Amino acid sequence: MPSERITSYRRAGLTFDVSDSGPSGGPAVVLLHGFPSHRGCWDAVTPILNAAGLRTLAPNQRGYAARAKALRRQDYRAAEVTADAIALLDAAHLQRVHLVGHDWGGFVAWRLAASAPERISGITVLSTPHPSALVRSFFSSNQALRCALNWYRGMWLPERRRDNRNEIRRNEIRVPTTYLWGKRDQALGPRAAELTARYVKGPYRFIALDENHWLPELAAQRVAQEIVADIEGLR
Repeated sequence: MPSERITSYRRAGLTFDVSDSGPSGGPAVVLLHGFPSHRGCWDAVTPILNAAGLRTLAPNQRGYAARAKALRRQDYRAAEVTADAIALLDAAHLQRVHLVGHDWGGFVAWRLAASAPERISGITVLSTPHPSALVRSFFSSNQALRCALNWYRGMWLPERRRDNRNEIRRNEIRVPTTYLWGKRDQALGPRAAELTARYVKGPYRFIALDENHWLPELAAQRVAQEIVADIEGLR
């Protein structure tokens, strides 16, 4: 089924607004924002990607718009927010996309690359280390978690019981991956960034920029440049 333009989609009783721009037939890029931003954080990035022939879809994630406000803590579990992203692909009739995520959007990108690699051609993650690297870094640095509304509380809720012996294998990333990290990031320190490579088994690039946490806004040109390079590398 061919892809189609969308301005919103529904899942689990919520309506998610989407900015869908660029050539309809171009390779599709999904852009996931983090806290406390919204889809507008990509406004300086998308025109550059569109000019390079890429179609961009930037949704407001759950909790960030009036029609997508889930109220319960459990509604922000990792399984829920990643299912939102898959629902976007289904609504737009896109079988595979390049996924870009910043902050908690980066968490979703890591999660989907591990759990649904058949839908992801590659990922570009901004600021956010691999979740397992972040947890591991707590034992070797003084970095602390930031507190922020339901995403920050709900992401860590336990899901169904798992076989811990297979947990590392489940978390391994095998799709092509680029990780951009700001050396002046006040929230996410170097130890987790360094450890991230352990969890990527596919092609991997790590790029340290002389910026702080807000890469989509402050380094839009460089971010877009690296996304384009990622996609051109897959052609």
